[in-house]
Amino acid sequence: MDEQGRAGGGVRANFTEGRRCMNDNLNVVDTNSVQELIDKLQELSNENDPLKDKGWYFRGQADSTWKLLPSALRKDGKQLIKEIARVFNDELKNETNIYPHLRIAIGAYLWYLDKNDLHIDGYNNENKETYYYKDPKYPPRGVRYDWWNKNGIEPCFDHIALAQHYGIPTTFLDWTRSYRKALFFAVNPEPPKDAKKIAVWAHFYDPEYRGEYHEFINPPRGNNTCLRAQEGIFTLQNSVDVREGITFENSKYFTDHVKISDQNGHKHIEKYTLPVSEVEKLEAKLNEWGITRETMFPEPYERIRAITKEFVEEIRKRTSKK
Repeated sequence: MDEQGRAGGGVRANFTEGRRCMNDNLNVVDTNSVQELIDKLQELSNENDPLKDKGWYFRGQADSTWKLLPSALRKDGKQLIKEIARVFNDELKNETNIYPHLRIAIGAYLWYLDKNDLHIDGYNNENKETYYYKDPKYPPRGVRYDWWNKNGIEPCFDHIALAQHYGIPTTFLDWTRSYRKALFFAVNPEPPKDAKKIAVWAHFYDPEYRGEYHEFINPPRGNNTCLRAQEGIFTLQNSVDVREGITFENSKYFTDHVKISDQNGHKHIEKYTLPVSEVEKLEAKLNEWGITRETMFPEPYERIRAITKEFVEEIRKRTSKK
């Protein structure tokens, strides 16, 4: 799990490296101890019905000033997506919309995994020769990437989730049903040196309020061991907002949900913070719960991450020559 102005009344915000969430209506709950934070998050978790999607989802962040910004919309992530896409399609060099880049970049990544004998369920199992070319290293420009799906209109969310978990930027934002696992991501990786507080975001999901602005994505877990271990789910911001540069905190969805309350008076989106001086105690509690890197990132995580690193290095090598 992962970071990133304020734009009210139709003002459009740029996806800059500004870090602070500026929505005035957001309820921020500052806690002073690990136990106080756990008690407050447990109170929310107690409202969840394990048989229903409706309920609280959590997201840990190692710096309370970080925004809710998907990796593909951050500066470095956007750059990587564009580099990958342009290796395969030079026609995108003047394209500013991130979505055509994402479609090709994720398709290229899935192809690379498959080339390294990591079969992706549902990815071009039929008519393989139609989509894969004989080039032993890369398909030529113009290769078809039908990971999007059979009709080419809707994305296959399980494929995007796979890319997300193994290091390829996407427009997904990670959440989890477990506040304990969100706490793990609030300290992994460790907070930046200038961070004063870590944070756990809490988001109450009710299908009644889904609307057209934002949605929760719960893709099939299938062969995604990380998704199962982390009890993961994703949010996907409205594509029109993304194209217009409206950050999540300045979207209509966010503005509405920080005002809506559940039956116990909690807003549908809240943020809980803890001083970084408490991180060591929190890490001890996570170990007590058996929540470690090994349990959160089960194999074949390391193998796929290594292949992902090779893929990115090859892309960097090729783009540096241009």
